[in-house]
Amino acid sequence: MLVDRQYTVPPRFHEIKESDFTGEFINKNPLVLEGVRQVTNGSSMSAGTHPSVVVANAQAAASTDSNSSHVLLAPEQEREQRIVVLFDVESETKTGVKTLRDLMTFMEDNEVTDGIIVSEKGANPALLKELAQINDKGNYLQFFTFAELYRNIARHKLVPQHIGLSDQQARAICQKMKAKPEQFPYLLEKASADGKGTPCPIVKYYGFRRGKMVVIRRHLGGKMHPYYVYRVVH
Repeated sequence: MLVDRQYTVPPRFHEIKESDFTGEFINKNPLVLEGVRQVTNGSSMSAGTHPSVVVANAQAAASTDSNSSHVLLAPEQEREQRIVVLFDVESETKTGVKTLRDLMTFMEDNEVTDGIIVSEKGANPALLKELAQINDKGNYLQFFTFAELYRNIARHKLVPQHIGLSDQQARAICQKMKAKPEQFPYLLEKASADGKGTPCPIVKYYGFRRGKMVVIRRHLGGKMHPYYVYRVVH
């Protein structure tokens, strides 16, 4: 999923076995993978420490440490945007608010605004409520279960390619079509307050945020040449 979001993931994680992953990130002494972000002035940024967390950072040169479990990633074209991924597997109950708050503390200490929690048993209602409040304040945290990520829905043969456009690209499309963003058909990020509407799983998978314009590449009737449609996340 992080690769599909244009983050650079250390090569060894592409083919890591489940047993190796479990041994490194889900035991009592998780492995630390500390990515060093390449910046123009030659300085670097450290991931810091936090139990059971994986952090991502661009062009990562991984190093190891026995006291935490982090990997840094950043998007290849937006290197300043980093993301933290926390795996909650050891808990015997659903993931709760304490796990979320611990993650938020780590993110604040390391100046990271984007995060993902991946849980084996799901979230309790209090966590989901607090998660929504955090996102309303400017952070962007998502919650996934392992079951949601067991298969890559973006690679299904019936799911067309979705590409998020930059603000500049979106403005160009609006000018070309002589339309405002609110006039485009939409993809739903989350259900409304009254529970109406079905959130789009592709929006969640790619982490598209509200207001993001997305181009969808489709093929009609088996034709080789694709056609493109545009949607805005609501």
